[in-house]
Amino acid sequence: MRINYFIALFLFFSLHAVHGQTWKFLDSAVLKAPVDRISADHYKNMFITDEHGNVYKYDSLGKLLITYSPPKQSRVSLIDAWRGINIFLFYENFQEYLVLDRFFGQTEPLAMDRDRVGFARIATFALDNNLWIFDDIDFSLKKFNTQFEKIDLETPLDLILDASEYEITFLREYQNQLFIADRNSGILVFDNLGNYKTKLPFPGVSWFAFLNDEIYFVQGEELIRYNLYTFKEQRSPLPVKTRLVLLYEHKAFFINQKVVKIYTY
Repeated sequence: MRINYFIALFLFFSLHAVHGQTWKFLDSAVLKAPVDRISADHYKNMFITDEHGNVYKYDSLGKLLITYSPPKQSRVSLIDAWRGINIFLFYENFQEYLVLDRFFGQTEPLAMDRDRVGFARIATFALDNNLWIFDDIDFSLKKFNTQFEKIDLETPLDLILDASEYEITFLREYQNQLFIADRNSGILVFDNLGNYKTKLPFPGVSWFAFLNDEIYFVQGEELIRYNLYTFKEQRSPLPVKTRLVLLYEHKAFFINQKVVKIYTY
């Protein structure tokens, strides 16, 4: 009986560690427009786009700091601000990208070279300032050298994904690995040379972010945190209905439509 008691106690605390998360409501803020895309930098600033391509920068309390309105309206396919010194914007329908500085001064829009790139379903900055591109035409992952305008790396994906059923929605390089979200199958993981490593089996995920050694995202009614090195998975019920979450140390931002609710944990 004593052994069974300790086994039960161990299981209780193990499950609590995996599934338990205490949320404490801190504050809320109303955004200027409904959220379409989101990113964040190291300073806890949030960068949000609306369906017209406007970009809004908010501080960690939900205060609007600055707004960028593009010269031609279009939905932003991907925004990435994690570097802090610049903000990358990719437009699938224009096959263009541009870079904003932290004051929202912009470069000239740069067009993807169709002869070299094909058709970019999604694209983002690599750690070396080149571009990672998912090419819809030849169904491959490419790394495009922005200085010499050539393809440095190319990985065919026909043995990794079903060409008739994929839905690529997001990608980002982190800690020398590239992560690609396919809503239909999970999160694909590549090394920094474009070699396929594994697939994280989390279908239905359209966006993710990172905190220290963890990748995190919303799946259904749960927030999932997955350690990239120990492979430990933590699931926490969401304290409020949301589709996007930003995590910092001991603070979480739950974003839904025009409302941000801030919790400590």
